Amino acid sequence: MSPLVLALLAADGRAASCDDASASAGVVINEFLANPASSDTGKEWVEVFNGTGRSVDLSGWTIAAGTSSLSDSSPFPPGTVLASGAFLLVGQDQVPDAQVVVTGMSLGNASNADALQLRDCLGGVADTIVYGEPNTDGWVGDGGDDTSGPVPKDDVSLGRSPDGHDTDTNADDIVALPYTTPGRANDAPPDTCGGPGSGLVLNEVLPNPEGSDDGFEWVELYHAGSSTIDLTGWSLRMGTSSLSAKHTWDSGTIAPGQRLLLGGIEVANADIVVESMSLGNATSNADIVAVVDCLGFASDTLVYGTPNDDAFVDDTGEVATRLAPAPGEGSALQRAMDGLDTDDNASDWVTTTEPSPGAPNPEVEPVVCEPSGGSVRINEFVSDPEGSDEGLEWVELYNASADPVSVSGWALSFGTSDYDSLGVVLGGGVLIPGHGFLVIGGADVPEADIVASFSIGNGTETDGIRLFDCERAVVDTVLYGDSPNADLMTDDNGEVVEPYGDPGSAEALARLEDGVDTDTAADWKVVGITTPGESNVRDLGALEDPLEGHRGCGQKAPSAEGTPNSGPQPTDPNGGCDTSSRTVPLLVSLLVARLARRRRPRS
Repeated sequence: MSPLVLALLAADGRAASCDDASASAGVVINEFLANPASSDTGKEWVEVFNGTGRSVDLSGWTIAAGTSSLSDSSPFPPGTVLASGAFLLVGQDQVPDAQVVVTGMSLGNASNADALQLRDCLGGVADTIVYGEPNTDGWVGDGGDDTSGPVPKDDVSLGRSPDGHDTDTNADDIVALPYTTPGRANDAPPDTCGGPGSGLVLNEVLPNPEGSDDGFEWVELYHAGSSTIDLTGWSLRMGTSSLSAKHTWDSGTIAPGQRLLLGGIEVANADIVVESMSLGNATSNADIVAVVDCLGFASDTLVYGTPNDDAFVDDTGEVATRLAPAPGEGSALQRAMDGLDTDDNASDWVTTTEPSPGAPNPEVEPVVCEPSGGSVRINEFVSDPEGSDEGLEWVELYNASADPVSVSGWALSFGTSDYDSLGVVLGGGVLIPGHGFLVIGGADVPEADIVASFSIGNGTETDGIRLFDCERAVVDTVLYGDSPNADLMTDDNGEVVEPYGDPGSAEALARLEDGVDTDTAADWKVVGITTPGESNVRDLGALEDPLEGHRGCGQKAPSAEGTPNSGPQPTDPNGGCDTSSRTVPLLVSLLVARLARRRRPRS
């Protein structure tokens, strides 16, 4: 703390008068914390700054705050005089170093816009701040200002930069500060208790255990730094829409190279049992975990899943756009190497089907992002295996170029109404050879090059599969299933089109020619003989599929009225399909050919 510059006058403890607001231009709300971590009760505070050039008597002044109307706090005590250029910390009863403790002050978290005022002893307004959006209550700032400052995130203060800067335009004057500075200049260097740069990181996380999550979730910490850390006052925080502390250390240390396993009551060998452990599964939106030092600075932050609609901030200090994948049920997130931390969640973290709580992570190749060059396409997939779907669904990618292509960090989204969630994110070191294939499948797909846990829509309505590169640019999209496209699923061009085909049980939707892509239904065909990891073009040519005569020529027929933007639909020029007796011997020939075929070696 800077030297105390608050003078308490009036020996009898009472204020005979105060300086009113009209004579105190330059006394402003300079910083405030409306949304402390965990519970807000008792921890909210407001900092007042005197930029008048003279001392100001604030006896009897109040902080008025509210979410739909303003209520005054208890008045500042008699003799509260603030020197020129000084700060006054006004807080609730649990705010350390508060110079004035008040009751009746409750700051809104701005789910809609909220407001805050500094009032003199006669109720005159010295300063008004409106923050958050939308301003449905019609708050008006000083001078008729109708703009707002930002929404306060957990444990992030809002304030003026530089101190006292006041143009009566909240959108320009009020910003989210990089760290809190209660009672000090907003650009003062932060105090520290060793968090940022200490080397203490989140190392492995299990947010979605097999079966019930209750009591089985865990977080492993690893100290990759060089000095022992005193953990007193540190906390482990997590959340699905905001951060809350699930464990705070009363004491304890962690040495370099040491691990700490924090887990629910069912986690064997947990070093610390956290009964309230509750990690998000990131099934529809990004979730967050952070280890935070005693002053509230993040030592390490993990943001996982997509999209980041809650605008979680990562360790770069910016809203996270590079996100770790959402692990499937029973899978964990682990660092590619113990302690490896480049502040890039997308590169540093991978999913693992073999969690190692409290033990070293098996080293895997980190993700090196290579954006799409245009040669990789979704080539074939089975969305509705015969019998149970679990573990039997698969998607085949094809590289149409002659050179190997890295798809590390690329992702697949399996959409039934949108493509917001990623079903599979590929780890580091994944290459597709030139003119080669990559099969991503469940645990029971023998041809799978990448085994993953995911679920593809069965196409009972129009569903879609979308391939993203490591920068989350759209690479390829396939629409399939029943018409009409009621959910308005879009293709690569952002257009709402009808599905390209409607594969039934045990059937695949496959490109007629490997990798040939005109973004129309003409590229695709329903087939009864699937070829995961092999070419879709078979030696027997167009007559290869024994189910063709019974499946509408392998393609869902267009509607009678036709659909705009649906692309050309293959039909039988004779008005039907050949169902002659050639079908049975053809089936036998194909099965023999299938059994005789050998898959090419993979590089």
